[in-house]
Amino acid sequence: MADDKLKLKSSQGEIFEVEPEVATMSTLIKNMVEDSGTDEEIPLPNVKTAILSKVIDYCKYHKDSPPEEIQKPLKSTNLVECGVSEWDNEYVNIEQEVLFELILAANYLDIKSLLDLTCAKVASMIKGKNTEEIRKQFNIVNDFTPEEEAQASVFDAPAFVKRIAGAKTHSGRAALLHRIVLAALQPAFRMDCSPVPRRMRLHLAPGLNWPGSTSKEACSEAQEAMPCLTRARRMAEDKLKLKSSQGEIFEVEPEVATMSTLIKNMVEDSGTDEEIPLPNVKTAILSKVIDYCKYHKDSPPEEIQKPLKSTNLVECGVSEWDNEYVNIEQEVLFELILAANYLDIKSLLDLTCAKVASMIKGKNTEEIRKQFNIVNDFTPEEEAQVREENRWCEDA
Repeated sequence: MADDKLKLKSSQGEIFEVEPEVATMSTLIKNMVEDSGTDEEIPLPNVKTAILSKVIDYCKYHKDSPPEEIQKPLKSTNLVECGVSEWDNEYVNIEQEVLFELILAANYLDIKSLLDLTCAKVASMIKGKNTEEIRKQFNIVNDFTPEEEAQASVFDAPAFVKRIAGAKTHSGRAALLHRIVLAALQPAFRMDCSPVPRRMRLHLAPGLNWPGSTSKEACSEAQEAMPCLTRARRMAEDKLKLKSSQGEIFEVEPEVATMSTLIKNMVEDSGTDEEIPLPNVKTAILSKVIDYCKYHKDSPPEEIQKPLKSTNLVECGVSEWDNEYVNIEQEVLFELILAANYLDIKSLLDLTCAKVASMIKGKNTEEIRKQFNIVNDFTPEEEAQVREENRWCEDA
C-alpha cells in the first residue's frame, strides 16, 4: 500500500491521487482500503471536488504533525488562544458555506481532528452572541410561530438551541448548530464535538446548575430527557432511501437503517430527503443486511462468547435465527462481512466473523486452505520458515 497512491473520487467525478498515509487519516477511507484494497477508485459521494481538495491539504499538512488538542469549552473567540496553531487558524479562515461543507466532510470521512477544528471555528463565531445575532450570523430564518417562540422563551438547553436553529428547520446547517452552539453560548456547558458517537453530549460545569433549575438533580433529569437532535423527530416519520452499488433503491424505516452507524451519521449530516448512496454494497447483500436489521430492530442480539467454545454457534450464545441467517454460501458470507464493516453494524460484523471462526476452529493449515479455496503459493523454504515462526500456534 505504501508504494501506490490511492485514487479518491469526489461526488463530481474528479480523481485525486493521494499518498496512503495522507488519505488514511480518514477512518472511513482507511476501513474501505482494508476491506477492498487499493486498486480501485474510492468513491466519496458526499464530498464535492473543492472540499475534497481542501481536506487533502489539511491531511497533507498534518500527516507528520498531529494537531494539539483544542481547549474546550473555548476560552476566547481567538482560536490561537485555545491551542489552535497559526496554520490551522488560517486554514479555517474561510467563507461560512465552505466551513459548513468542511464540517460535513470531516464528519463523513471521520477525521476527528478536522471535525474538532471546524466545529471550534463555528463555536468561536457564536461565542458571546445572543439568539438574534446568531440567526443573523448564519442567515437562519426564525420559523417559530409566536406561540412556539413564547414557549421556548423559558431558558433550557433544548429550547434555547431550537430558538436558534428553528424547530422546523432541518438543513444540514441547522443540525450542525444543534451540535455546536452550546460550546460557546453559556459557560455552564461544554460539548465534546467528536465523530464517534455523533450525538450531542452536554456536561454541567462544576458548581453550576442547569439554568432555570434549583438543583443538580433537576439538571440531571433535564439532560436525560433531552433529545439528541430535533432532526430525529422528522426522521421518525420518513422512510430512508438506500441506494445499492447497482442502483437499486430500498425504502427502509429509519430505526432499521440507522442500526448502521455509517447511515446514522450520514442522516444526521445531510438529512433524509436525498437517496443515501452505498457504493460498496451490492443489491443482494444490502437486501440481506436490511433483513438482519429488521429482525434485530427490537431484539438486540446477545453477546457472542469469545473465544468460541464450539463450532456450533448456538452453543456460543448465537440465536437460532442468527445461526440460520449465516448458514449461507462462503462468497455471500464474506461479502456480508465487508458490508457489515463498511456500514459499521457491529453486531452483524461480530456474527459473520464468528461464523468464519467456527469454520476454521479445529482445522489445520491444509484443511483451512481447502475450506476457503486458498492456493498455497509459498515456496517450500518460505513455508518451512512460516511454520517455524508460528510453531507456538500449533503447540497451543
